[in-house]
Amino acid sequence: MDFLQELANYVRDLGVATDEQIKVGSMPDGDNESSPTCVVFLGRMGNTLGNARDVPDLTFPRFQVITRAVDYNVASELLRSVRNALHGKVGLLLPHY
Repeated sequence: MDFLQELANYVRDLGVATDEQIKVGSMPDGDNESSPTCVVFLGRMGNTLGNARDVPDLTFPRFQVITRAVDYNVASELLRSVRNALHGKVGLLLPHY
């Protein structure tokens, strides 16, 4: 399972967003009728350890969360809820990652 999908599932399981609201990997079409309120998890190039001899392929993935809604305040509050759910988590183990 993909790292982004694991994060999306974690946020869903906390009750922050629903399956219908969560999108992974790309923004839905600009048509707000099919997904008027959404939380999008996008992957970004991660950092590596550089010249590490022992684990040259170890990467630290990055991601971006974007929210969209018809009402700005709804999108802003949804983003705040996602951030609160994920920010500062130390030792969080995702099931498949």
